[in-house]
Amino acid sequence: MKTGRMLRGTYLALAVCAFLALGLAGCNIGSTGDTGPAGPAGPPGQTTVVGSNAKSLTLKITGVTIGHQTTVDFTAVDQNGTPFAGIPQGDIELTIAELIPGTDGDADHWQNYVNQERQAVASNAPMTEAPQPQAISGSDGTLANHQDGSYTFTFGGQGSSLDVTDITTPVTVKYDPGLTQRVALTLRTPHGSDPTSPLNFTNNAIYTWQPSTGATTGIPEKKMVSTATCDSCHGELDLHGGPRHDVAMCVTCHNAGNTDPNTGYTLAFNSMIHRIHAGSVLAAAPYNFDFLVYGYMNNVTNFNDVVFPQNIENCSRCHDPGMADVPNAPWTSTAQYHTEYPDWDRYETRPTMASCGSCHVNVDFAQGKAGGHPGGVETDNSECTVCHSSGSVAGSVAESHLKSIPEQEQLDAKKFAWKILSIQDHATGSSTITAGDQVDVTFEVVDPQNNNQPYDFSNTYIQNGSINLDVGWSTTNYTSSGYTTLAYTNTGANPSSDTGSATSQPIHFGTSCTSGTTCTVTSPNAVPSGTKGSGVVAIEGFTAYDYNGNGSIDHDERIPVTSVAQGFSIADGSTTYDPPSTLTPETMVDIKKCQVCHGRADGLAMHGGNRNDNLQVCVVCHNPNETDLSQRPPDPDNTVNGVNSAATGDGLEQRPIDFKYMIHAIHGAAKRTEPFVVYGYRGSVNDFSDVQFPNPKLSCNICHTGSSYEPPLPAGVLPTTVDSGATVNSSGSGDYYTPSNTAAFDPSDDHVTTPTAAACSACHTSATARAHMQTNGALITTEADVGNGSATSRTQAQSTTEACAVCHGSGTIADVAKVHDVH
Repeated sequence: MKTGRMLRGTYLALAVCAFLALGLAGCNIGSTGDTGPAGPAGPPGQTTVVGSNAKSLTLKITGVTIGHQTTVDFTAVDQNGTPFAGIPQGDIELTIAELIPGTDGDADHWQNYVNQERQAVASNAPMTEAPQPQAISGSDGTLANHQDGSYTFTFGGQGSSLDVTDITTPVTVKYDPGLTQRVALTLRTPHGSDPTSPLNFTNNAIYTWQPSTGATTGIPEKKMVSTATCDSCHGELDLHGGPRHDVAMCVTCHNAGNTDPNTGYTLAFNSMIHRIHAGSVLAAAPYNFDFLVYGYMNNVTNFNDVVFPQNIENCSRCHDPGMADVPNAPWTSTAQYHTEYPDWDRYETRPTMASCGSCHVNVDFAQGKAGGHPGGVETDNSECTVCHSSGSVAGSVAESHLKSIPEQEQLDAKKFAWKILSIQDHATGSSTITAGDQVDVTFEVVDPQNNNQPYDFSNTYIQNGSINLDVGWSTTNYTSSGYTTLAYTNTGANPSSDTGSATSQPIHFGTSCTSGTTCTVTSPNAVPSGTKGSGVVAIEGFTAYDYNGNGSIDHDERIPVTSVAQGFSIADGSTTYDPPSTLTPETMVDIKKCQVCHGRADGLAMHGGNRNDNLQVCVVCHNPNETDLSQRPPDPDNTVNGVNSAATGDGLEQRPIDFKYMIHAIHGAAKRTEPFVVYGYRGSVNDFSDVQFPNPKLSCNICHTGSSYEPPLPAGVLPTTVDSGATVNSSGSGDYYTPSNTAAFDPSDDHVTTPTAAACSACHTSATARAHMQTNGALITTEADVGNGSATSRTQAQSTTEACAVCHGSGTIADVAKVHDVH
């Protein structure tokens, strides 16, 4: 009885090959004739690369012979297309699998021929299961190097090749030449070898064919998900230590013949991927499900802290992505995508208990209603589509999921938009605002799907929602300096929210528009006297509808409406300033790049669904002078020393929430040596320590436009306030801040970090990194500096020059683009 497990050793096979070679060479039948004339010269051959000039390799499988003995012919060329002859036997990894058609509602599934039994690790496993099959790659066999960039690999070893016609243990796989087969090839450079070796930079070569006909196209492949879709968030999949990049290879191992014996969880692709991306959701109530995987050398990976950066029930993000979701996609239209991935809709047309149960872990289909399945007892997949299809009682899978995303269910997110009609000085009626005057804003709510026809403000959706406005300045560097309206009455454990800010936020006010198609509102506070430059008006908020009919608007019934912003001129009494053609702070980052991972009207629906999909609105509040001081709890020692022991998570008096610092600190949390905790609305604690950026290469252009990430920063960028020179007063009366409200409001006495260092030190928080920046001109303030009196003042920061660009600028020895693998 033969198995699918690879056998090691090649001695006998090589001996047989040598014997045959000698025998054939010695067989001469008949006599030899005269030597013929010399033939014409052949074309010049290419030089075979032996490794010195190659930087990357491209592998291509040119043919497979499958059966009692299975061989794979492939080629390797370097980045210049020159054949490469230096691949060693030990680097080869291949998988070989068959596509099993589904019957009675079952999904088609790939099944690996090469399996081995794996025993649970009793000492640290949460449960000890019986040995389970695990699909493995076929590195055992013989490799023939033809010395011209072509190779032949024969599965097997020690004189016994892999017989795919007789795989019976530990997983029975019945070879059928009429079914689709797949071989996937990659290379794994042994640990400790040169990290620049081209063997580390190879593609996954995929060969899919039908042996009975030889066809490689027009055959079933179960092409449901594109690697490009995964890479749009993950950069480039480089799993299992690096060599696995292509979903077409992943599915050949991650199938029904792959189970973790330590947990009993299947590692089939559909179940595993769903559970990984839903990790934090499944770990929370009511599921309380720990998804652990015991991998290579029984290393444990816990996916409980994985957060999908948009609604986890948005199936289309992976299964049917739009062009905006996959920048530089290898397809040019949705129609082309559907052609190239014809099985994209199988998640709807072929739902199964395995796929659904991967997230619905609290449902026992065999127990029916008692097990949490309203449709009754189900023991197979034959009747799933009776209820779970379009027009049926539960609707299709996509429809049932979208019921939890009401703005998508009704497509309401696309039905509403704010439109600013005019911005005028309240006292003069001029379009130029005089510093010291209030601002009048006239606006509409329009329907983009109906030629921007305005709604009446009595519309139910609008009345159920919330519309708020912000007036901020100056658009070259938002600070809203001079606005000193006290924001919080600190009488309890945490401050309570009102308008304004204790530091540097814009004028924020709501509306009470109840009828008509236009509404004019006046800012309750004036743009401060002496303000110069250009300002901005932003409209933010949401509409809403009582979808579930419970008589109230639940949080998930809010419909985030994309925020809008519009500039205006400010005159200080002597000079008029033109409104900016481009509101500069957000031009370094493209919102569309954020939406690739975060979605639209979804992951970037911030602050309760009020501030949505508009970086302009983000930077108005998250400006260089702003910290989270006003939301921190009262400081027990009532002393400005950088320490607030009542602040859970970090014990600090405040944290900078300047956009350039905060966004880097959040996305680079895994690189930080200290937690990044931000206090938000009504004292909510937001600890970003467990954020894992999905793209391990941290390439700057994932978010940035052009070369905007390269130092030096544009002239005039402000330093980042780390400490406002105040702490929250513990007395709850009089001045709400120590030493005074004035100290909290006044940005001139802030302790700061110079701007380039602020962006870099958000991720690079180690003492070594900080010392490097300071040696090269940066001024950095830490909480300890606040306590010992050595914090950097704003005056110091504005008079210093950071020398970062000397080494990290474009084309330099440590160009940021090189360090961060920008490509």
